[in-house]
Parts: sequence; structure tokens; C-alpha cells
Amino acid sequence: ADAYGQAIELVSTTLGPRHPLTVVYESRRSLNRGLAARAQNDFDAMRTHLDDAVRLGQPVVAVDALNARIAGEFTAERFDVAVAKAQELRELLSHHPELPPIILATAETTVGQTLVAFDKPNGLPVLERACRSLKDLDAGGRGSLDAELAACELTLAQALQMAGRRDEALVVLEHLRTLGPASTDPFPDQ
Repeated sequence: ADAYGQAIELVSTTLGPRHPLTVVYESRRSLNRGLAARAQNDFDAMRTHLDDAVRLGQPVVAVDALNARIAGEFTAERFDVAVAKAQELRELLSHHPELPPIILATAETTVGQTLVAFDKPNGLPVLERACRSLKDLDAGGRGSLDAELAACELTLAQALQMAGRRDEALVVLEHLRTLGPASTDPFPDQ
């Protein structure tokens, strides 16, 4: 066994297999194995390991695993599964409002982007709420969430446009101009 596996075995033996630390380490190991499998386009192994990470029930790791699973299913072009996993992530978030706000907002962004991409009901409201949450988290103007907010708002603007809400889409696009340094302005004046 690898060193990480030996460490988990030691924690499990010392504290017990159901101890919260043991569960966290086991779920993180499954997450890491799933991410490695995804990077190698081994989608069967990815599914097995990421599903194990979710099954172990540690909420923060489960959110990461479902985010990774959605991305992996997009890569594997299994879009119906990506949508199902987005719904699963949405359900998980509804049961864990105590998660850190940044985790909730970024996961909700993934859910909204996935649902909007396939024109699913409630995708647009989820995405609007996610963008609002990201803005609220960075209300101090530090700009630390600019990349996350830009990705959210760009998808939101596209979805608003597709829904015939052009004026709202333009407001969102105008806000994108304010994110990050001027050199990264996605819509430079010409």
C-alpha cells in the first residue's frame, strides 16, 4: 500500500473506521484517485472513486467530488449524467447550508451552468443566485473572486440573452468590465 493508505490505516486503527478524521481521509483519498483517473481520461475509475468520495458523506469532499464528476462527464460527453450529477449536487447543497459560503456559491455556479447549458428548469435562477452570492462574498472589493465571478456572469449573460432578457444581459456584461485589472477586460474599448 502507498504511504497515504498506510497513514489512513493507522488513523483507522487508532481512532476507529467511523471516526470523522478517518472518514475525511478516506473520502479525500477517493477524491484524489478520482481526479487522477479523470486526468487520464479513465472515466470508469473516475466514476468509481468520485462516487466513493460522495458516498463517504463528508460534505466538503462530496461537493468537490460532484464538481469533478460533472466536469468529467462533460469531457466524456455523457451530458445526461452531468445534468443528473448537477441535480445531485444541488440536493446535497440544500442539505448542508452550513458549508462555507464560498463552497456553496462556487458549487451553485456549477449547478447553474450545467442546468443552463441544457436548458433545464431553474437553471437561470440558480445561476443568478450564485452570481449574487459571489458578488456578496467579495463585497469588500478585494477582487479575490474575480475569476469565479467572471465565469458565472459570462454564463449568466448568455443565459439571459437566450431567455430574451437582453437588457439584463447587458447590465451583467457591463459589470464584467469592472472585474480584475484593466489588461484582462473581456470587452476592451476600441
